[in-house]
Amino acid sequence: MKVFIADYCLDVVDYLKHIVEDLGYVAVGCTSSNDFTEILSRDVFDLVILDWNIRAGDDTSLLEWMNTALPTRPPVIMMASRSAKRESRNVMRHG
Repeated sequence: MKVFIADYCLDVVDYLKHIVEDLGYVAVGCTSSNDFTEILSRDVFDLVILDWNIRAGDDTSLLEWMNTALPTRPPVIMMASRSAKRESRNVMRHG
């Protein structure tokens, strides 16, 4: 199995790559949306782990790109790291 990991934080990519490789699978990672599209355009993966915030916001555009640009879109696990404290602070400021 070949897993592609995309997160804006290199530490997260490295951590997840280590886990995937310890399980005996191949892992490839990137930290930018430009690298994401370049790598997926030239290689095939069995699974994509994608950070929701890799483009500093809503990342459904990368999912849409995968649906139109790739002959077959691999399954995708979306992940987001958000703290309840930070989220509640944002709601209080904007709400």
